[in-house]
Amino acid sequence: MDVNGLQQILGISHSSVSQNLAILRAHHLVQERRQGRHVYYSLTNPSFSDWLLDGLQFLETGLARHEDIRAAVEAARRLWMKSNSAS
Repeated sequence: MDVNGLQQILGISHSSVSQNLAILRAHHLVQERRQGRHVYYSLTNPSFSDWLLDGLQFLETGLARHEDIRAAVEAARRLWMKSNSAS
């Protein structure tokens, strides 16, 4: 995909896309292919996308767990405050 396509998908500025692509290129995570005036980027290792998707799923699970913990702490706080005000 080219920078313009990535910009539309990500909803960030052209320069931000270019800066992030420069970092990914420096770490050999993406490669570029020139076609006329256009530069297209792709992952150097296509299976990396599967790894990224697995990582996102892991993070989503962690966030859900985090929300459960936060809700449990808040419920405990409310119960504690209620029992302290009744004393």
